[in-house]
Amino acid sequence: MVTSRSELEACGWSVPEDFLDGLSDYERDFIRLEFTGRRTHQYYLDRLRYLDFCGMERVLDAGCGMGQWSVALAAHNALVFGVDLNAGRLALAKRLAAAMGCGNTAFQRARLEALPYPAKTFDGIFCYGVFMFTYMPRTLVEFARILKPGGKLYVNANSFGWYIHLLRDVPWNRRPALGIIKNTLLRRKQAIIVSERWLRARLDEHGFDVVAVDSEGDVSFSEHPSPPQPEPGYQRRYLGVRAIIEAAALRRA
Repeated sequence: MVTSRSELEACGWSVPEDFLDGLSDYERDFIRLEFTGRRTHQYYLDRLRYLDFCGMERVLDAGCGMGQWSVALAAHNALVFGVDLNAGRLALAKRLAAAMGCGNTAFQRARLEALPYPAKTFDGIFCYGVFMFTYMPRTLVEFARILKPGGKLYVNANSFGWYIHLLRDVPWNRRPALGIIKNTLLRRKQAIIVSERWLRARLDEHGFDVVAVDSEGDVSFSEHPSPPQPEPGYQRRYLGVRAIIEAAALRRA
């Protein structure tokens, strides 16, 4: 568990003195996972560079959480807008962005299924670790609405290997994992296991041309990505089965 600012600062994050004050053990553990170890500030910058999610005028960080991706996006793009449902995490994202000197960010509370932006507002939408917990068809309708033609969409989602991992290795998460499996068998469209075939079909159905779908960390909008290729945030496969899939797609004209 993160207990001091020094651990965060050693990983390239500038945070206010009281950034960790009053946080639950769960939120502190989340910060440890997402802000330290391999996941330094530079790691996020390198992931976005390899993905070629750079050089755009207006970008949405959809489900921005505490803002670690927003801060990295702000270094590579002109304007970054972060949205999330969790008011506490949004407050931390604002404070993180200010401490990191990101004057080109703005944050707002909103559901991804009902985004508060006019049509064709964004050149890119980045959605990490959130998409599969939304009502995905409606979320894709919104993403297609607010993206400009030719705009970039990045999404990722937990796939079969991730739930093998939870059932085998994380006993306190077995019940939620079984709920996800049940939702998948019932053919629901929220909180399910996402397969590559299902994701490709939904993207095509909602007006996107798929550039690539692969394991997390292996996708890029560029035919010749800038090296080096960073390691993904999570293990690529469990028992040989893909754990997390990611997709790069372009809004169809």
